[in-house]
Amino acid sequence: ATIAQAQEDIIDQVLNVSDILTDFILLLKSEIPHIMVYSVYGNHGRTMQGKADAANKSNYERIIPAYIRKELRDNDIQVIDSGYEDFIPYFLKDGKLIVCTHGTNDNPSTVNKTFTKLLGQDVFDIHMGHFHNPKEGDGATVNGSVIGSDDYSISKRMHNIPTQILKIYYGDDIGTFKLTLN
Repeated sequence: ATIAQAQEDIIDQVLNVSDILTDFILLLKSEIPHIMVYSVYGNHGRTMQGKADAANKSNYERIIPAYIRKELRDNDIQVIDSGYEDFIPYFLKDGKLIVCTHGTNDNPSTVNKTFTKLLGQDVFDIHMGHFHNPKEGDGATVNGSVIGSDDYSISKRMHNIPTQILKIYYGDDIGTFKLTLN
């Protein structure tokens, strides 16, 4: 059922989520003057379900930032995607390094050390998903799932409510907001 869920009407899923994200970004833009959107892709949009057969670039989720970029072309909003990589680095104004990754290839407990070694510099924070369960610690923030539990998580006896984590960095201050979704 999980593969069927992931592949069911994939084109409509990509278009719908692109529209929803575009509308949300425009809503934010009405309140926040400068917005940059960073996009990484995960394992659910692979064109081939077998990990061994899937190439990084063969992923339907790569269409989402391209669609959003086109829809926002008349705005000063930057949409930056990770290209063929499954992570993207971002520097805060004070030079601190943030890394965004889906997390398919990572362990939340060691991901900060892994990327610090991989990139050759200290990583201040990692933002990741994949585990569908919100968690913070060890220099990493794991986001929840927008839909909560799916067939796969239920089959593994995992349960969570739809949750997202918003982090705001301002100098040495960090605001963390856990948003429970309806």
